[in-house]
Amino acid sequence: MLTLFMNNNNPKIKTVHDTEVIVTLPDKVTIDFVPANELKHYELFQWLAGISSTIAVGFWVSWFTIESNSGLKFSALAFSLFTIIFIIQALRHRSRIFNGKVQKSMRLGEFKQLCKMNKPKNLKKNMI
Repeated sequence: MLTLFMNNNNPKIKTVHDTEVIVTLPDKVTIDFVPANELKHYELFQWLAGISSTIAVGFWVSWFTIESNSGLKFSALAFSLFTIIFIIQALRHRSRIFNGKVQKSMRLGEFKQLCKMNKPKNLKKNMI
């Protein structure tokens, strides 16, 4: 704990050593990891579903407002089908993210040893 005293615009810092902080750590630490590849695919299919649904709606509006045109109807059906496929794929990858967690657990002593072995050189000595 540091205390700052001001005397005639001359600051003095006094150190007080009466505070003790005790940190207790659990014996075992468990971390849930998310599969990054599934997350990437989920975001990709979600984005594709949003884009293709917008395009499909545009073709459907064109087909309903302009005289019957088989090209517009085909395009509207195709993009609607793409949208459905992309939504199914996004939901499939989303379920893999939430149901396919990778769980790692180790004792605190093992974790400290692993950190010491893989410690980057630019870290201070007392951090681990």
